Amino acid sequence: MSDRAAKTLKYTYVPLEVAAKTATGKCIANSWWVYAPGRGLAFYRLHGELRPLCNTDRRVIDLAVKGWTDGAAEVVYMDAVYMSSCA
Repeated sequence: MSDRAAKTLKYTYVPLEVAAKTATGKCIANSWWVYAPGRGLAFYRLHGELRPLCNTDRRVIDLAVKGWTDGAAEVVYMDAVYMSSCA
């Protein structure tokens, strides 16, 4: 994603307790996430679809947090995030 695209995205946040709630459907396992303290895990919408800001390679998320422009952010590891809980 280009820097220009990242600056124009509108972010959505899902609290950790909601994202980790067991549900049916797609599960993203063993991944590092962009986490905004007090708001939750970061997502963005692309073509109407909710997209997670996560990766199995922590270095990718470290770079995302380093360039984060929507307030404070940190890296968190999640065993499982259930996308149907996040919709």
